Amino acid sequence: MYSHYKPLRNFVRELDRNTAFLQLFQFFQNIQYDKPLPNQFARLNPKGLNSIKGVVFQWELDILVREVILHSGSKSSKNLFLIKDFVTVIALIRKIQDRQIGDRLPKMIYQELHRLFQQQFPWQTKSVELRLSRYLRIYRFPEVETLLVERTGLTVRKFFLLGGAMTGAFLSNSWYDLNTNFTQFGISNEQRDAFFGLVTIDFESLKERTQKVQEYNENWSYTINPLRRTPLIRISSNAPNVVICPIPEFMLLRISEGLFFDLCEAKGFENPYGAAFEQYFGEISIELITSKAIQIEAGREYLVKKNRKKGVDWLVFDKDAAMLIECKSKGLRLDARYQLEEAALFKEIDLLAKFVFQNYKNLLDISAGYTHWQPGGRVLYPVVVTLSNWYLSSPSVFKRLEERVLFLIDESDLDRKIIENYPYIIMSMEEYELAVQIVAQVGLSNFFDSFINNDYKGWMVSAFMQTRYVEELSNCRLDYLRSETDSIIKYMEGML
Repeated sequence: MYSHYKPLRNFVRELDRNTAFLQLFQFFQNIQYDKPLPNQFARLNPKGLNSIKGVVFQWELDILVREVILHSGSKSSKNLFLIKDFVTVIALIRKIQDRQIGDRLPKMIYQELHRLFQQQFPWQTKSVELRLSRYLRIYRFPEVETLLVERTGLTVRKFFLLGGAMTGAFLSNSWYDLNTNFTQFGISNEQRDAFFGLVTIDFESLKERTQKVQEYNENWSYTINPLRRTPLIRISSNAPNVVICPIPEFMLLRISEGLFFDLCEAKGFENPYGAAFEQYFGEISIELITSKAIQIEAGREYLVKKNRKKGVDWLVFDKDAAMLIECKSKGLRLDARYQLEEAALFKEIDLLAKFVFQNYKNLLDISAGYTHWQPGGRVLYPVVVTLSNWYLSSPSVFKRLEERVLFLIDESDLDRKIIENYPYIIMSMEEYELAVQIVAQVGLSNFFDSFINNDYKGWMVSAFMQTRYVEELSNCRLDYLRSETDSIIKYMEGML
């Protein structure tokens, strides 16, 4: 593997670090926001545009940023704004990707597909604003925000305001001054500095952190870039207040999903975080369900003999069918996302199987009449909804999941037919927010019977909807969380 890697390493050693960072910043701006590149890049684009959109992909640039961190210096014999050099370095990255698992590919094709999905799908999503707004609402849950303030000294609103202001600033500038004054927005210099302390890193520390996670094996191209946690880089000790942000989208990730890094260091964060997600699920369901035929109801505790049980988190139902919802804020661990060997991934899948099994126990209690809500002859669909998208699509993953669910069923002396009679469904919150809008148009039974009874086994719910319900998807709202970001904008305007 390292023999294939050395040409890329040697190439990057010929790049001037600061120049390369600024050029990579412009590449990302070009792909994400159509910011023009020098005219020579029109030679790469089939449409003759000075753009690399559709020619080079963001995950490839992410890899290149990581290599620049590791190996670039002060030489400038190579230049990413020269077409020959740019084409060469991208070709070297692609060559290593092709070679990194070598002859093992036929045997491990599904593992490789899983890693490709984990690497590429997050870059392809069109719902950045939705993701930001979703997490903003969840983090505003009082018990969660209290933990965040204790950990960072910042409210959620101030965290988002600072992160959003920085991301906006990078639309027109390639650098930022950390001494920018935010007191007119009610943010003290101490709070500003606390925020930047969480998202900023000096170059030498970043290089050391990157060296620790770098792997020169089959995992090379999938290794997580440490910039995700600290997107801002101090590039000179002579100007410690000046930072660059080679991948601006990492700032948006840091103030949404990335706030988990800060929360998880607070003792006892799991219960408030899970409760906040459950509350969000109910609130957004009520907002999105436009059909009077569909109802939503929170689960309630109940007794089975002397045992108190929590039961389902939510019920979404019409006259014919019901979704039994189990909300889980647990995300997929990083090692489970990128390692070729499946041990880490299977450990996470085993945990997911426990979520599925728990929902089957909820279903059995409902069917036995122990709960306040009665099915009344409705078809029951056990659904696990995860806050983040696990991007599960590999047949080996679903095989492992089913095996573990069956193991848990057997261990509890339950009838295996429960899986056949009540097939389980797993979807992300992002998928659910579209699915529930389609359900409002076609009905619960139509949606789930189409998914379960046709050739969609092992599909992600998003891919199923894009194939089966094209017209209905076009009717779905995507602005339902606009009020969250609008509240930040109105706050800023009110302070000016």
